[in-house]
Amino acid sequence: ALSLFHIMSRLYCTALLHVRPSKPHLNFILLRPWPNPCCRLASYSSTKLQPPLPPPSDERYESKDDNEDGDVSATLSDTSPESQSYDPLSVAIVGSGPSGFYAAKYLLSSLASVRKKMSESDVATSSPRRLHSHVEVDILERLPFPFGLVRYGVAPDHPEVKNVQHDFERIIESHPPPPDAEVIRDSVAYFGNVAVGSDDGGVVSLEELRQRCGYDAVVLATGAADDDRTLGIKGENLAGVLSARRFVHWYNGHVDYADGEVAREVRRALRGGGGKDRDNERDESAGARVVVIGNGNVALDCARVLAKGGTGMIDTDLTADAADVLGGGVGRITVAGRRGHGQAAFTIKVYVCR
Repeated sequence: ALSLFHIMSRLYCTALLHVRPSKPHLNFILLRPWPNPCCRLASYSSTKLQPPLPPPSDERYESKDDNEDGDVSATLSDTSPESQSYDPLSVAIVGSGPSGFYAAKYLLSSLASVRKKMSESDVATSSPRRLHSHVEVDILERLPFPFGLVRYGVAPDHPEVKNVQHDFERIIESHPPPPDAEVIRDSVAYFGNVAVGSDDGGVVSLEELRQRCGYDAVVLATGAADDDRTLGIKGENLAGVLSARRFVHWYNGHVDYADGEVAREVRRALRGGGGKDRDNERDESAGARVVVIGNGNVALDCARVLAKGGTGMIDTDLTADAADVLGGGVGRITVAGRRGHGQAAFTIKVYVCR
């Protein structure tokens, strides 16, 4: 039976630091809908749609009474590729943020210890069980690039926080898929531009992952940042009112906000409705007044980026478009929170402007 896990990141604001060139070894691809649903996944995971391999021979799992030597441990200890059938643990992870990569890392690191414990338990109880020879992990991501919150949610002037993405890169680099099916080893494969889900016109439905592709488990590590959290107050839909999610996505260059709509909204808000001479835009930005509602880390990130502007973040991953719009920084910023300083949710590191 399929095991289905749902990991939801309780984070409502994610952003893209900078769209960097993809590494060749990550093999980013673009999937398109096919007329035949049975062939949708064939272009990137042909082995998933192949007929299931026959179960391993039961000779390896003889009971103590049937074993001439009466040595159950001998039948379990022989785990070489020649003595056991190709029986991988196949897992699809939807989402390539920290939760997705940590799930992959856990699967890779725990399989050996789990197999060892199961073998010891089987020997002790004389009830051997079928063990997986290795694990195959496919990480599916809607966007072209991986790392989710690490790439899309860290402020441009805090690059040290992004260092964890190097650990994620090593997971991919150190566990490449084998060159052919005869090579048995743990592997992780990344597939970008793969939209999972039928409600939003996804390329692959969850049902197809579960039933058609033969995965033993599907891990949903998709996060919870698709919609803005509204206050439900009058006027929050007026021009010049922007959610932190959209603002952070924009100033970090998220691909979903490359059409320039947010840039135009921010420009109009900071320039008093537009119509200003571009030569004076930086001075106009300095005279703007902004209110940030909320006093968590994301709110302080927004306030800090507004205060520094493009000139104050020239050595960061702030996009050129955002640097141009923000200019030399906003002159007056008010942060409004429900409670006092002692109950504020931000950390000192985020509060300090460097």
